[in-house]
Amino acid sequence: MTQSYETVPKMQRFSIGFLGTFIIGFGAVWIWVASNFIVFMDRGYAMWAAKMQIAHNCTMGRLAILGDSRPMADIIPPLVGAGVVNLAFGGVTAVENYIFAKQILNCSNLPKAVILSLTPVSFKKIGKLVDQAAYNGLLTFSDLEDIRNHTREMNYGPYDLDFKQDIELRVKEVGYATRFPPYYFSQVKDAFISPHAWENKEVFDYTSKMYGWFWDFMPGNPFGHSHAEETGWDDFTPFPFSDYYLHQLLALFESKHIPVYFVAMPYNEDSFQIMKPEFIEAYTAYINSVVKQYPGTHILGPLFSSIPWDKCYDSYHLNPQGARMYSERLRQLLNSSHVEGGPYIADPEAIGNVNW
Repeated sequence: MTQSYETVPKMQRFSIGFLGTFIIGFGAVWIWVASNFIVFMDRGYAMWAAKMQIAHNCTMGRLAILGDSRPMADIIPPLVGAGVVNLAFGGVTAVENYIFAKQILNCSNLPKAVILSLTPVSFKKIGKLVDQAAYNGLLTFSDLEDIRNHTREMNYGPYDLDFKQDIELRVKEVGYATRFPPYYFSQVKDAFISPHAWENKEVFDYTSKMYGWFWDFMPGNPFGHSHAEETGWDDFTPFPFSDYYLHQLLALFESKHIPVYFVAMPYNEDSFQIMKPEFIEAYTAYINSVVKQYPGTHILGPLFSSIPWDKCYDSYHLNPQGARMYSERLRQLLNSSHVEGGPYIADPEAIGNVNW
């Protein structure tokens, strides 16, 4: 016999009411979190969001730049030429670039050429970097499942696949894919303490206006004359997982007949001077061996070069003045090498928007 609500004991009515209120409240928070990333995430996300929007809108232009935080900071599209977009992300590897490239290649208007720039360190560090891309919405549940499956097939990769870790990874995949609020609690809390929605909107708009470029570092040179990590290396062997995804990335562009130009960002002069010849030789041999397997992939410029310290921000990234110098140098290199999509001519109107 079914009891009416009135005949249910008072404690049970309270529990039902509390549970219902919690479910409705948590559901409302979940919906808000999933649809308001730009409001509570930090400004780094706003830059990611602008680049992902460029890809979503299929406005890649004639030359798309992919890679990690070094090309992200060092290449200013309007200085390189009209129709150039910077789609490089901070803290990524060949893995994330491959997945992002698949999104780009779903468009009907494809770039005439691609610049790919990955730091040697990116071939040796994976794992939490993949988490960052998932956290920011670049990787979907399907993407994370592919990474997990390839990790299992190769018995090597960014995740430890014992039973406990595998279960935790699956839970994390679902959490990122559904933007489960507890994963973003600290960001939401910080946004309420110090609202930055307006700043995020400014970063998003500026990054969009600058075709994917935004210099997202502290003013000055807080790190002094620090050295790149590679200065301590006397050899180079990429992680198999990174090597696999680099090949996948190049093969993907090869299948679409889009030429790829591997470009290495300059090091600060102190780091460059103390790099060991054995490392330089081993890394050069590795990149050459990969490039030779793909007729549409080329090395553009030297794999190791330097730039004065007063044009550097830290051990890896240039400051805005250094980015200006390098971008102008890159434009000249693209034109002298007759890279597809040229000639590349600086965009004076957009250059006026650069915050030096």
